[in-house]
This record gives sequence, structure tokens and C-alpha cells, in this order.
Amino acid sequence: MFFSDWEYLIIHGIVDANGNRPLFEHVPLADGKVSNTWINWGPTNGNLWIQDIRFKGAGSNVLAAGSGSKSEKSQKVVLDNVEMSYGGHHIIMFAYEWAARLTGDARMNPVNDQLWIRDSSFHHSGSTHVLYADRIAKLVIVNSKFFSPASTAGHALKAIARQIVVESSEISN
Repeated sequence: MFFSDWEYLIIHGIVDANGNRPLFEHVPLADGKVSNTWINWGPTNGNLWIQDIRFKGAGSNVLAAGSGSKSEKSQKVVLDNVEMSYGGHHIIMFAYEWAARLTGDARMNPVNDQLWIRDSSFHHSGSTHVLYADRIAKLVIVNSKFFSPASTAGHALKAIARQIVVESSEISN
């Protein structure tokens, strides 16, 4: 799903009587390929809130977001009781780098984006990082789990932010 010029988006699942969240799963095509990114929340968008849902499978990122250095907007992304798994590259790419790949001194100026994660789980990225938050203002993680990627060159969590808060969480590499 690609989004452009949205002020905000709320994706809210309905939890059943047994506590199960809805599952959005990419089913491979006949040639074995899946869509590249589940949620492509580009730099022209505002805030995103995802709650009570599971996402499974993507060719690259399950969620790609971030306003980037060239955007006049900033984003606040909230993930609450979310499970994301089986991304071909990252599970979450919330980044400056994703929105506008920069070099040199330009990379020293973080954007005002924020990523808030609570009661969530992220696992089985194919390569590099499960969560990559690059040069943002704030990252808050509470009661959540990040499990190592398939690649030995990656990280369960890689974050560059002005403020990082991690409480009651498990990060396993």
C-alpha cells in the first residue's frame, strides 16, 4: 500500500473474544515473489497510527516511513499491540535515509519525526535490521520485543535519535 499526501492514517484492528488480532499476510505469487513493502508511508504524509494488527511478509520492508530532510512535514508513527514479521529486508525502516539518502554533513541534521512502539513484537527480517530508525527526534519503545534478523550483519534494533527511551523490552541479537 503506497500513500502520498495523507494528513494522517489510522489502521485499527478488531481484537476477537480470544484476544486474536487480524492478520494481513502477503501470500507469494506463483513465482514465489511477494509485494515489496506492506505500508509505504512516504515523506509527503503526516501521522500514522497502527493498533491491534499483525502483518506478515514483504519483499523488502513491512513498514517504511519517515519524512526525510527535504520535507516540510514531520511524522509521528505509533505502533500499539502490533506484530510485524518476515520482511525481506527490514521489518521497519523509519528513516531519513529511506526518505532522502544523504551524504556528508547533511546527515548530521535529524528530522523531527517520532516513532512510538508499545506492546508489540517484531521478528524474522531477511537482512540487516529488524528496526532501523535513522536520525529522528524521538524513539520510545515500551514492553516490546525485537528478535535478530536472519543476516549476521544486521541488528535487532538500530537507532539514531536525539532521544531514545526503552523500557521493559526485549532486544535479542
